Amino acid sequence: MTESLTALIEPLMIAFLGGVVGSMIVALYMPIFKIFDMIK
Repeated sequence: MTESLTALIEPLMIAFLGGVVGSMIVALYMPIFKIFDMIK
């Protein structure tokens, strides 16, 4: 029971962590692109 549950949760956890890391990277890069737009 627990093994099937962890096997089900693992991909969701990986996807969740990937989404968090991806959103953090986007949040870091957005101001840089805004600065480039201001320079132009």
